[in-house]
Amino acid sequence: MASRYGAREPGTDGSDFRYREQVASKHTTSLAVKGRLKRYFFLNIILSVVQLILLVVTALDLVEDATKLQPAPWQAMWMLSGIPSIIGLSALPKNRSGLLKIHNAGLIVFGVGGIVWGVVSNYENMVNLWEGNPTEEIFGLPKVLIVYNSAVVAFALYMSTIFNTRTLLSVWDYRKTR
Repeated sequence: MASRYGAREPGTDGSDFRYREQVASKHTTSLAVKGRLKRYFFLNIILSVVQLILLVVTALDLVEDATKLQPAPWQAMWMLSGIPSIIGLSALPKNRSGLLKIHNAGLIVFGVGGIVWGVVSNYENMVNLWEGNPTEEIFGLPKVLIVYNSAVVAFALYMSTIFNTRTLLSVWDYRKTR
């Protein structure tokens, strides 16, 4: 232990400085990545809640254009990506790497899988829009553009989340291998 006004603690000659700094950097990295992941998890949960609200609005016919907002099966799958985010959020306080791995698998299956399904199922509509044919519109905008733009934003969010969870898992696994 370092002391400002006394003899050095017996058993240490100061050569463990590099190891102590390495361990401290792992804790700092873990703390920074956890902060980012919390924001990503909350954003994903918000996306899922928006999808749920869309589902409720169309089911209860609360909007006059509710038939245009009819949710597709891929949107229900995409909505389920909020569940892995809740699991991932619960993994952070106690560094539970198993739950974080479950989160990654669920996010890939439901989040990325739902987006890919949505992009593929709307491909024909995108080709029609590209060729200048009339397409379905919501609030004056082509529905397919709204779908594709939201898919790009969600995909970027999911990839950032997966990258940061892998970083966090590597930091946590480092401590277990010592």
